[in-house]
Amino acid sequence: MDKHICHSVCFSGHRPDKLFKDSINKEEQLQKLSDCLYELILDCINEDFTDFYSGMARGVDLIASELFLEFKQSNDKIKHHAVYPFANQCNSKYNTYWKNKFMKVLVNSDTNTVLNQHYTRGCYQQRNKYLVDNSSRLIAVFNGDYNSGTGKTIQYALKKNIEVIIVHTSDNNLPIEIISPK
Repeated sequence: MDKHICHSVCFSGHRPDKLFKDSINKEEQLQKLSDCLYELILDCINEDFTDFYSGMARGVDLIASELFLEFKQSNDKIKHHAVYPFANQCNSKYNTYWKNKFMKVLVNSDTNTVLNQHYTRGCYQQRNKYLVDNSSRLIAVFNGDYNSGTGKTIQYALKKNIEVIIVHTSDNNLPIEIISPK
């Protein structure tokens, strides 16, 4: 495995409206999730992971990216890579709140990779494969739906034999499952 890939992590997760199925207090759950992601990113940094890849989607991608950028301010060894499926991704379904997060992350990323100039069928799956193909660990925030983009990304990562850390949002306690390569 390429040395760069050995020290790389990517994120996958659902959009905000699909994160928590039955949560009464979604804001409280989002804060709990943010705290969990913070600890997972810190663990990665302490394990000498240096490159973090984000698909730049609303929800988990941008939440994790903002947290990562906090760590980046005090550690110049770590890099953030923004990967998005098509140009103008944030203009498609992003409200002002998410557009602002997207732009903040974009201007502070070390690299920006645009996979397609325009939306194409399958461009999100192409982006997810790119993330996994350039990483040795996937951190996935998952609601249990294996037919979703996150579910398919987990399946692809397992097929590629990379470590998968799953934060299960179907349980309000956010249990973590670690699946090591075989």
